[in-house]
Amino acid sequence: MTFWTAFVLFAALSMPVAAQDGQTVISFGDGTVNAAKLQPYDNAFVANQTTADGQLLVPGVWTDQLRLRDVNGRKLWVRTQTIGYFDGRVMNSVNMFDAATFAPVKNVLVNPDGSKEVWTFTSAGAEGHLTDVAGHETVSTVPSKVPSYDFNCCMRSLLPAALPLAAGKVFALPAVPADGDPDIVIEKVRGRQRIKAGYRGTIEAWVVDSPVPGGGTVSFWIADTPPYLVHMTLRDVPANKTRAGVHYDQSFDMLGEPGPRN
Repeated sequence: MTFWTAFVLFAALSMPVAAQDGQTVISFGDGTVNAAKLQPYDNAFVANQTTADGQLLVPGVWTDQLRLRDVNGRKLWVRTQTIGYFDGRVMNSVNMFDAATFAPVKNVLVNPDGSKEVWTFTSAGAEGHLTDVAGHETVSTVPSKVPSYDFNCCMRSLLPAALPLAAGKVFALPAVPADGDPDIVIEKVRGRQRIKAGYRGTIEAWVVDSPVPGGGTVSFWIADTPPYLVHMTLRDVPANKTRAGVHYDQSFDMLGEPGPRN
């Protein structure tokens, strides 16, 4: 159910989590994660894969939209993401989460092969209804020890925008574990850096590093204003290999060129 898997193919108060020295340990609902500070946006990235032997592969485009919507009488942020592959395949995900606390509510993921996953969340974990390409449905449950955030379908790239980012900060967040992911996700703020951000030109952004389960690091460049995520890389991730078995690193670069200066 992780968005990283697709990239590879193209990848309330609660009990506190265990702390390590220097970490800001977040308990779900303690106010540290503030989804109310988010604003709507539309964004798009080109996906680049650089192989160990120096080839550049460009498998597709990733679009990303955030809207505040009324869902069954409740105000939720709805994040809609699509990967359009240049070979004609499409993958789509919709993530719904609380407009204030970032509490996960529901995910809908449609894979390139037509299989579908619908996940609903409670304080006890997640329940998934998984429909394969033949239309057969199975039900899967993922228990969580404490109320937790959902980091699947690339939500790890948006949650830093709801954190009080500062250079040197290390956040430890409770996570709904899935596909072998840990129940604690680490977000490390490296500091500020100027980065090329498509139509916005070159801007200042926070650089946030997060370890990837199984090895490697995913890094996010988070702007102070929407669309927030302006660049992303995945480096040294063992699972990132072409069908021929050649390892690659990935980057996601915002589309568009800055307009003319007056």
